[in-house]
Amino acid sequence: MKTISYVDEPISRDNLEKIEQLLKFDETNFVRLTKLCNLDRATDFQNLDLTDVDFSNCDLRGYNFSGADLRGAVGVNVIWEIGDPILDNADTSDSLFTHELEQHKYFREHPSDLALVNRLSTDYWANTIIRIDDLLRSTGDKSRSATIARAVFGKHKDPSARSNILLFMRSAVQNSEAHKNFISNILAGSWNNPEISLSGLSAMIAAYGHSRETFNWLLKYLGHPDKKIQKTVFFALLRSSKFPSAFKEIRSYVKNCDDSVMRRAFVGRSTEIVSEDAKSALYNFRDRVFFDFTEILNQSLLIETWSPKEFARFIELTEPGTTKPIDRRHLINRNKSMEEILEAERIREAKLARLEEAFLKRRLDAICEFGQRTELFLKYDTGSKRVELGRYDGLLTYSN
Repeated sequence: MKTISYVDEPISRDNLEKIEQLLKFDETNFVRLTKLCNLDRATDFQNLDLTDVDFSNCDLRGYNFSGADLRGAVGVNVIWEIGDPILDNADTSDSLFTHELEQHKYFREHPSDLALVNRLSTDYWANTIIRIDDLLRSTGDKSRSATIARAVFGKHKDPSARSNILLFMRSAVQNSEAHKNFISNILAGSWNNPEISLSGLSAMIAAYGHSRETFNWLLKYLGHPDKKIQKTVFFALLRSSKFPSAFKEIRSYVKNCDDSVMRRAFVGRSTEIVSEDAKSALYNFRDRVFFDFTEILNQSLLIETWSPKEFARFIELTEPGTTKPIDRRHLINRNKSMEEILEAERIREAKLARLEEAFLKRRLDAICEFGQRTELFLKYDTGSKRVELGRYDGLLTYSN
């Protein structure tokens, strides 16, 4: 629930100092920010808009989030338990809290199923997965079977049991919201287990790739130390329709990326939010890839790699017939001298050179626009100096 209040009183000096201190604070840890602002976790977080907040590496015990809007909240390594923090009348849908709260409610109402979960969670892993597989394949209550399977997944300590349960769940779960919340719960607790994390991420991307909560989890896992997870997450973020909303964060990641394929893919996706001209200008038509923003461009490379079809259209619109070869036999038949034929060819080649120069400038202008819009400035070697395209209004800045 969002709360908005309007006041006419000026901001006090103390509050101005706190705001300035907060703006200079580099960390994003929720608990540390609470302490920095001298906020009371028991009273100052009720009825607030906390949508999509990141609670990673936080101990939330002692907070009171009564009436707060916590939709889409994410976080790994979060310490909390049922009843602490207080979540009375809070909207926790699609958040890291959803799965555990729903599980707790179900097993409070079905104690016999909780007893079954406890037995299966301590059994030998092979026996556990056989029993879970039977439950999920049964023609009985599918919702009950899925709830028990999710609970066993959370409690069982054997990685083989957990991996197999997750595999079985992909094809057996009927309730998509419950399944999505279950995967969110996996991602909240499996940061230090890359194999489980990757399974959870792959399942979420495949089933709910365009949802807001999936996008939030992908952003969180973009910083994971495992390279395979990073790559999986990165390409899913590029495919997402929400890519523009996190452009700066993804750009910050890819600037430090040592994978040329990922850098080229980022350039290609970024051109889609700039212009069609930028998309064509940044594409290497010779090699059929987008330019890597770390490579050095030059005049020859840009001419060799532009679109022949676009250049032909440009010529036809600018000076129709310029590219047609001289018909020497026709000229000779008209009693044209060799000097006249050579002069006609010289004029045609001069026109082509001017058109190439104009088309090259158009391509450079589009790459400059890309740099201005994305702050990814491709370097261009003019022969006498190296400049960054788009740093200002054209080819203005030397690259150190």
